[in-house]
Amino acid sequence: MVFNKVFCIGMSKTGTKSLSTALNIIGIQTLHWLPESEVIEQLEAGDLRLKVLEDKDGLTDVIGIRWFKELDRQYAGSKFLLTVREKEDWLASIANFWPYDDPYKREHAHYYYRISVFGCLDYHRDHFWDVYLEHVRNVREYFADRPDQLLEIDVCGGEGWEKLCPFLNVKVPGAPFPHLHQRRSKVTTPTELKENNS
Repeated sequence: MVFNKVFCIGMSKTGTKSLSTALNIIGIQTLHWLPESEVIEQLEAGDLRLKVLEDKDGLTDVIGIRWFKELDRQYAGSKFLLTVREKEDWLASIANFWPYDDPYKREHAHYYYRISVFGCLDYHRDHFWDVYLEHVRNVREYFADRPDQLLEIDVCGGEGWEKLCPFLNVKVPGAPFPHLHQRRSKVTTPTELKENNS
């Protein structure tokens, strides 16, 4: 492995947890979802030399979405993984992930990350898909002249070791690729929520 760090910069609910588990399986010590106040304080100060990464090899989920350019500058020579997902599957998953009655949406880390990425606290289908498309477009444009540093992978669609391992120049492990959280749950709409609580 000849690279600095590995960052997953795909949107939440595109297989980022599965990817984090996979990276750890192949020996790349990876963190996923960082709600710690120390991390938030560094981000608020514009400091992307994150202390939690000093003894780790990689990071997946929200930080990579919003700050992938800064991470590229701070950790030169790193590899970036853009996880993607089919539109309707992603919208259904993200809607369930952001329930309308989420009691944690104003908790510091949730609030900060949601506002940073989507600019709002509640799920709005069209707006969220616009944010998704804009992010994918920005990532592709940013790495257009450095294809060796970016891998686009559809983990939720079944892609795994066959794309990830050659990109990172590591052997395919004996363990199956960890496709987690594959079951799709029913989306609860505001009307249904009101009816259920009545």
